[in-house]
Amino acid sequence: MSETIVKEKWILLGAGRGLGLSFSSLVKRCYPEIELFIASRSINGFDFSKTDLFEFYAEKIVEFDADRVFYFAGGGPYGPFSKFEWKDHLWSLNVTFGFPAYLLNYLGKNNPKIRQMIFIGSAIAESQPDPHAGMYCASKHALKGLVESLKKEGYPIALTLFSPGYMNTAMLPKAAWPREKSRVDEPEAVAQQLLQLVINTASS
Repeated sequence: MSETIVKEKWILLGAGRGLGLSFSSLVKRCYPEIELFIASRSINGFDFSKTDLFEFYAEKIVEFDADRVFYFAGGGPYGPFSKFEWKDHLWSLNVTFGFPAYLLNYLGKNNPKIRQMIFIGSAIAESQPDPHAGMYCASKHALKGLVESLKKEGYPIALTLFSPGYMNTAMLPKAAWPREKSRVDEPEAVAQQLLQLVINTASS
């Protein structure tokens, strides 16, 4: 057990399913002393596609006075880009990139005690084309560009972009090409990798 993190407070955003759910379960099991604030649509109605609520969510995050913030939320429609309405793509843009960008701007101005922010990128979508997931891919590209740029600027909070491959969750459509090419990982294994990364960061 890492004594450096057992008394910390962590915020897990978008942890109602997928990797976020696996990670929250792992933390509760391995480090029950860590105080968690978990926010998602299914848990407490935090909908990161609602731009009019961005400031409210950011205020709640600051109020919790956390040591580390994790952002798991993301997604988007799967299929030909023009098949979907703009509102579907806008949802993907807001959830995957818009709120993280707003939060980084808000926290940089308000200078809380947060030590580290961890954003979930994508080893595939953030750096190469992702057919049938155009807006999700574009948003992950943008997220990577923002995080890496702010790190170069000397942003006041340590930023980490954790970029796993696609995972075997209900969020990945059955017909998605990573499934067809057997390029999916189990979320429980990826959650363990993420936790180890945080432990190593805290111990360094």
